[in-house]
Amino acid sequence: MILFAATVAFASAVTDLPVDVRPLTLGSTFVFRDRGQLRTAMRGPVAGSDSSPVDVVYADPATGRSTQARIGSGVILKTEHLDAALLDVVVLRSLFPSLGLWLVKSARAGEDGVALAQRLMPFVDDGTVLEAFPDLHLRHALADISLPPNDPRYVGQFFFDDLEMESAWALSLGDPSIVVAVVDNGCDLLHPDLQAKLDPGHDVVDDDDDPTFFPSGSGNEHGTACTGLIAALTDNGLDVAGACPLCRARCTRMLSGQGEDVPLNADVRAFGFAFDDDVAIVSNSWGFVDAIPVPGVLADAITEVHDHGRSGKGAVVVFAAGNDSRLINDDELLAVRGVVGVGAVNNLDELTQFSNRGPSVDIVAPTGTVTTDISGSGGADPGDVTVQFGGTSSAAPIVSGIVGLLLALDPELTADEVDEILEASAEQSVFARPDAAGHDDEYGFGLIQPVAALESLVDPPLPPEVEEPGGCDCAHSQGTTVGAALLMVFRRRRAFRQHQLTRLLSR
Repeated sequence: MILFAATVAFASAVTDLPVDVRPLTLGSTFVFRDRGQLRTAMRGPVAGSDSSPVDVVYADPATGRSTQARIGSGVILKTEHLDAALLDVVVLRSLFPSLGLWLVKSARAGEDGVALAQRLMPFVDDGTVLEAFPDLHLRHALADISLPPNDPRYVGQFFFDDLEMESAWALSLGDPSIVVAVVDNGCDLLHPDLQAKLDPGHDVVDDDDDPTFFPSGSGNEHGTACTGLIAALTDNGLDVAGACPLCRARCTRMLSGQGEDVPLNADVRAFGFAFDDDVAIVSNSWGFVDAIPVPGVLADAITEVHDHGRSGKGAVVVFAAGNDSRLINDDELLAVRGVVGVGAVNNLDELTQFSNRGPSVDIVAPTGTVTTDISGSGGADPGDVTVQFGGTSSAAPIVSGIVGLLLALDPELTADEVDEILEASAEQSVFARPDAAGHDDEYGFGLIQPVAALESLVDPPLPPEVEEPGGCDCAHSQGTTVGAALLMVFRRRRAFRQHQLTRLLSR
């Protein structure tokens, strides 16, 4: 806290620095803007820390929130016309062409990404450049927990039963044309229950096309576990089922070890690949270590995928809410427009003790504890299956798989329409205290209901007329009474579910 106070104090002193100033001394504070909001970056080390110094403390003076970061050499520019000579920069790569996002570095010796971003502020002010955000290396965290979680009633494999997935699969099994991008720490590409379901992926950590998991360390199975919950081979007599049995997955490795920093340009490129690959869904079970405002360039990439991905219909972007048992601020990742924020509940439909909450939580889903693991002894458990997965990390891919069922049933749905269906069909928890719009900060709009969501896309067959003793059709005789209407809805829903279950069991 002392360090942040110093950051704010320095901010007002450097806002009028000339364009060519490059303060490089320890304790120097840089000032730049992100979508008009003032941000600061103060060179470390962190006060009171015995660990190795960090390059900067990235801070939001308006809210007092900050995080440690390393300074990259580049800056992410958003511009309609990139004039490298005017800006005195070297173009490194295009990050997201349709948004005009570029990664550049300074042509001047000794000027790192933060100093360059500060130097470019006058070009932001005059409209030459729309944004200039330093390519900070921000610490990321998998939205995962150690199991068993703190919830004392946490149990094992319950999630598919609780969600009535067999009835949902009777309506839709997904489709191979529905591809889910899993942005995580890589996948086991040779896993016997995944290999046949994976399309070519990406690695924005090593900058190649091999999204293989990092070979050792805690949590290396995370991306494999998420992918299994979405699209594991189903009804093949091996290992586990996936929420979307016929959907395919495409892994993007964006993280390595838990808590390690990742250059911001990697986050942007992950969504750029999702856009270029034209995927239907982007599943994210990760977030930033600290509760920081999402950088504008990343928010732009996410909303572009949501608005114009999937050939213009929009890709559904799913994010795990995180496991810090805190309120999510309205400028974090989950609050980006178009993101489906997913909290986690236990087998009693109670919010887990770790799940984050707030207006950005849209729905909740059960924690998926049993899923694919790194093949052999390299993952969380010996063998190819883990029973130790959990957290909101495991709830988000279940939602992603269910979205795949919806899009397979109606491929013309827009991303916004999918979001609306998920919220409208959700069943609010008895523990919730929803507002007038039906939203609760802990449970969102409620527990995801795959059967109800799918039923909203079909015309259910009417059940046979039920005649009362003596030939009285009481439902008709009661005409327009509310009781009769509710009775008919109940009978129709019960008959439809029984019909679909009979279809499934007869296969």
